Amino acid sequence: MKFHFEFLSTLESNKLCGRSSSDIVIIDSKKYNSKKKLIDAYYIRVGLAYMGVVWDSLDEVLVDCDWMKTNAVYILHLHGIPSLKMSDKKIYLEVLQTAIKEHGLGPRKGTSLPQRKIDFHVAFVIDDEEEKIKLQRQIEKILI
Repeated sequence: MKFHFEFLSTLESNKLCGRSSSDIVIIDSKKYNSKKKLIDAYYIRVGLAYMGVVWDSLDEVLVDCDWMKTNAVYILHLHGIPSLKMSDKKIYLEVLQTAIKEHGLGPRKGTSLPQRKIDFHVAFVIDDEEEKIKLQRQIEKILI
């Protein structure tokens, strides 16, 4: 299965965080063991009013561009995938995949979102090559 997530070293992610030309959303996966906590974290980090604890609202937040101040967005996950129920992990990864795909296609006739072209990335920060391979396999298994 093809997925569009990136895997960055800590050094690479630190370089990204030092750039003012990108919006950076850091998700420390160890802190989020429930759908509510994870979705709340996104609302806080992007500065949006609370819209409820449903995956559709997170999907809309990630595809809608109004909150983005720049033309590049990086969602960086520290410590792997958040510790959610397996069904929620699958939906979360699918929401991220959808956002990557929609931003890759850009604005088009007949759709309302995205409203402008955004360079949108979702990455997992991981330094150990063996751990990276394990995480890639875990993601593949979840998305099957």
